[in-house]
Amino acid sequence: MLLLNKFASKPFLLNVLSTNRLSGAIASDHDDPDAGARRLSSRPEHVSRANKSRETGLIVTGGAILSDTKSEDATMVGSVLIMEADSEEEVRKYLDEDPYVINKVWAGYEVLGFKLAFKP
Repeated sequence: MLLLNKFASKPFLLNVLSTNRLSGAIASDHDDPDAGARRLSSRPEHVSRANKSRETGLIVTGGAILSDTKSEDATMVGSVLIMEADSEEEVRKYLDEDPYVINKVWAGYEVLGFKLAFKP
């Protein structure tokens, strides 16, 4: 919930949190009226690509950020990814080629530092 609250005022922000080989990405979706439809139409390709990247070890885990923690009708409004990459450039390349970036579900990203406190 804190991550959603932090980025809710910046709906066009994707943050990549990197150090050494472990990285995390927090993505907020566009908030225009067609954003949800773009997400749903892009989702099969996005999930298929992510699953292939999980098999290779690039993606450790990931999932959707929901609009509400209490409602069963919550919508997907962003994403979280934990990645293991050799470099920041590898993370950027992967994200730039993601269907959610290409189809304007996510808007962009910036690179920030990250230090793992405990293993998932």
